[in-house]
Amino acid sequence: MTAAVRTNWELAVVGGGPAGLAAASLAAKLGVETVLFDEQPTLGGQVYRNIEANSRTDDRLRAILG
Repeated sequence: MTAAVRTNWELAVVGGGPAGLAAASLAAKLGVETVLFDEQPTLGGQVYRNIEANSRTDDRLRAILG
């Protein structure tokens, strides 16, 4: 059985970097039906992609983003 895919939203945020995450989070908290799109499978934008592997910052960011 295929799950239904939602196709209508009040707000679409493009980009899962810090600004996109903040915008989507705030909009959702305000009750706006929000969807977030990013080209990568992990969120964080260029900040996430440019952190050295095994760094303390990387560990913290991974904990926040899941």
